[in-house]
Amino acid sequence: MDLLTALRSGASVFAAELRPPRAELAATEGIDAWIDTYHAVRRLTRQGTFVFLTDNAVGAQEEDNLRHLVTNLGHDVPRERIVPFLTSKHTLDYCLSYAERAQQHGFSALVVLGGDKSVGIPRCVGHAWQLRQLLRQRSHTIALGGWANPHADPERQVDFLVDPGFNAEFYLTQVVSHFDADKVSRFLRAAERRGVTLPGLFGESADARRASRIPARACRRAGAGVCVWSDRRRCLRAHDPHAGGRRRAAFLYQQPPGRPRAAGIREHPRKSGCDGMRSLIALFLTAALQTQPQTPLQRLQASIERTTKSINATWGIYVKSLETSEEIALDADRQMETMSTIKIPLMVEAFEQMKAGKFRLTDKYTFAQADSQPGTGIIQRLDPGAALTVKDLITLMVIVSDNTATEVLYRMVGGIDAVNRRMDAMGLKSTRAMSLPTAWFAALRAAPSSEQLYREGKHPFGLSTPREMGRLLEMMERGTLVDKASSDLMLQIMRGQLYRTRIPRYVTGYRVPHKTGDFLPFVGDDVGMLEADGRTIVVSIFTGNHFGSGEALENAIGLVAKEVADYYAYRH
Repeated sequence: MDLLTALRSGASVFAAELRPPRAELAATEGIDAWIDTYHAVRRLTRQGTFVFLTDNAVGAQEEDNLRHLVTNLGHDVPRERIVPFLTSKHTLDYCLSYAERAQQHGFSALVVLGGDKSVGIPRCVGHAWQLRQLLRQRSHTIALGGWANPHADPERQVDFLVDPGFNAEFYLTQVVSHFDADKVSRFLRAAERRGVTLPGLFGESADARRASRIPARACRRAGAGVCVWSDRRRCLRAHDPHAGGRRRAAFLYQQPPGRPRAAGIREHPRKSGCDGMRSLIALFLTAALQTQPQTPLQRLQASIERTTKSINATWGIYVKSLETSEEIALDADRQMETMSTIKIPLMVEAFEQMKAGKFRLTDKYTFAQADSQPGTGIIQRLDPGAALTVKDLITLMVIVSDNTATEVLYRMVGGIDAVNRRMDAMGLKSTRAMSLPTAWFAALRAAPSSEQLYREGKHPFGLSTPREMGRLLEMMERGTLVDKASSDLMLQIMRGQLYRTRIPRYVTGYRVPHKTGDFLPFVGDDVGMLEADGRTIVVSIFTGNHFGSGEALENAIGLVAKEVADYYAYRH
């Protein structure tokens, strides 16, 4: 049963709040702390207890709780009983990506808070309700939780809860470290009088006996569940050797009277947690000894795969070092929608025809309104009669993905068939130009919605595989695509790319000639090279079948490229 269902059932709900280890911990301490956290989460959730995981709500920098949980908890832990916190004390891109990852990995609820304004980094939005609103606008179906303070002005707090802009399905109350039953009762009476239907969870302090002082009858009338959670001072150690007796029981075993213990669970109240921890570490060491060690390249691939699993999309990735010939290929031979990355084969065909003398880079084109195409680009905004060279057309087609330039260049080279014949001659049988901009935008206008056009799959703009597009880029870097002079000029043009929210997003220390392809949120492609002294790496990333946040998809592509860049920077 997930949290929202449990709250709406009318029964009492019991939970624990854990704080992830601090990010500044030394490596050994951090590992130990996370082992403790995993052990606590497993044990609590298997007992039927909900676990809340905080996120630097008080300004302390904590580890990415979601990343660690997804990587290490395993599939035997009921994700519906784990509720991560997300505060606005991150970048907006991070927050949007975090919520999408939480939903995709099976977490059914997320508490979204503002975070302490007085310490740490600033919030990305002014108030938590604004962040919840942004998440809702991106069609997240995950249940969102908000916050109320029963010790403040009860009418003001209820104003927040009944406001349609609150954007939450449940709320938490302030941790009651200094419990005041009268104030909580006033808050509940105000909630009942104002018709609050949101279920609420009431935090408790170290003395679990105080839970009985919350007026349960009023809670039920006000739609509130009762949550007993741990004080943050005890959150990391499930088996704290100093937490015996009542204090330890309040953390692990605060359950309704008579509740049957989960099968296989035995309590040893005075046994040191170090014993269990040694057993767990011994188990990890035994498993490590029985497993063949991964090569550095295999570790890079595993890290990339973990990143791709954070986004619900179809991925195709091809990575190749031109110095070492090392490759990573994840569905690299899957034929996928290229969108505007197909403009690279069109550029190649244009250079081949110029090499054959059919036209020159300096030849002039005069803009006619009939050639104007919507979408990306700037030529459509020029006055008819504006003069551009062929080099101008190619440059604008690449660096701002100009669709008018693309339409004109297709006409100059003889249409999509000329491009496809060239790809066939190069042995790139899966790379196909499919639609002129005129035809594609006409299909988009005729479709009931952009999503339906994409789902039907009848109007691809182009098709290729990550590996074949990577082969084109490799030939370009080696100076064998058309000829050396043409390869160098194509690289120079691609280095001027203005869209930098994917492969170059987090990459430093490299030049990044690349070309993007967009039909967001469904398709987000980026293909290019990481160039530095003594090393060049081809990175070809295709994505499709994505229906979540476009920002989150771009962020994940950026993270993949960063992992590749960092790996080769270190190896060099």
